[in-house]
Amino acid sequence: MKSDEEYGDYAEPKMYTYFDEVFRRQNLRAWLDWSDEKERFSNEGRLKEFYSWMTPQDEEATVKLPEAKSIRQLSEFLDDSDAMSVFRSPGGTVERALARYEVDHPADWYPKVLAAASAVRSLTPDMLRSLDCPTLDGLQELKAKIEQALKDRDSLLKTV
Repeated sequence: MKSDEEYGDYAEPKMYTYFDEVFRRQNLRAWLDWSDEKERFSNEGRLKEFYSWMTPQDEEATVKLPEAKSIRQLSEFLDDSDAMSVFRSPGGTVERALARYEVDHPADWYPKVLAAASAVRSLTPDMLRSLDCPTLDGLQELKAKIEQALKDRDSLLKTV
């Protein structure tokens, strides 16, 4: 990125983690056309587009990929044309694109539920005692959402 004429001035050492995340995701490496022989990305057009997502887009200095973990989210919807259209649109964000992706892929919620259950199971008594208020609020919100989903399911089954 540093050697790119258009985006080189935006390159910072902290952006290394963005590229580290790219290399951890096969679909992103493929999308950018990584070449082991050349030790570089071969798809210049997509590479420039990727750089543009990490650099300020307007006077308010907003970026489409505000942090390295955004790359993980990008990899979830990269192959979905509708979600990518949302992401690429003016004002498009990772969150909006993910929301669009999840509308078209509703079955993808279950692994997230399993991951959340696993995370809750892994909480030790010491961790539970030291939870801060925002974390407790998040757990309460999760509990409420689960209870509401189960109530909605019961209601739906009763009407069928």
